[in-house]
Amino acid sequence: TVWTKTLSNKEWSYAALSIDKEGTVYVVSGEAVFAVNGTTSEITRKISLRGSYGSNIKPVIGEQGLMYIPTVPSGSKWGVINAVNTENGQIDWKYSTIKSELMNSEIEGTPAIGVRGEIYLVTKEGVHAVDGKTGNELWVFETSRSHWEAGPAVGNDGTVFLWTADRKFRALNGKSGELIWKFNANGNFMPFKPAIGADGTIYFGADESLLACNPQTGNVKWKFSKGIGFGSPIVGSNGVLYVTHKYNTLFAIDK
Repeated sequence: TVWTKTLSNKEWSYAALSIDKEGTVYVVSGEAVFAVNGTTSEITRKISLRGSYGSNIKPVIGEQGLMYIPTVPSGSKWGVINAVNTENGQIDWKYSTIKSELMNSEIEGTPAIGVRGEIYLVTKEGVHAVDGKTGNELWVFETSRSHWEAGPAVGNDGTVFLWTADRKFRALNGKSGELIWKFNANGNFMPFKPAIGADGTIYFGADESLLACNPQTGNVKWKFSKGIGFGSPIVGSNGVLYVTHKYNTLFAIDK
């Protein structure tokens, strides 16, 4: 152990972590974000979330120094994304996913940052696209309700790829929110975050197989089957695909 640090005397559920290029570790715990020097353990800043609670979803940090933190307002069933300026600790803007107080629209999965700086959020009600600089809503793609939705992935051309609650894997135009193509899962449905290869190929698990699909058309290039569902894949710098299945076996697959 290099060091340990107690951040609060309150007991919260597991905190969400992120780290910037300078090695500062950001810990979302309860109603605050702690900025901790990754080398010395010194708390350099404490940022209040002003009545919202961290949702245990990893924050993402954009190129402009804004950190996007998903939270849940106290007593609510909707999500809020907070844009925190990592230089001064101020909250530049907030965006709420609420469409109706009767609906559960908490944020599901880690948000993704688009090629133009957009923030893409998946909730139990749909996909939200938000301007990363201003917090203005760009579009919403509505889906059926579910607790199974995972975070999205964004291709180099700005296409947003994700599972939705109706057992469909969708490719959305990142600028307009329009549907480009969809894949219908007929069997085992594993709604984990997809991976994207250097050539744009999209990889995801469905129907007890790992699929490699053309990002423009959704056509299946190949599939790897073991008769069991796969988790979220990753692509190494060597182009090899790594993925685990339900029983914790790790596979390395040459595309």
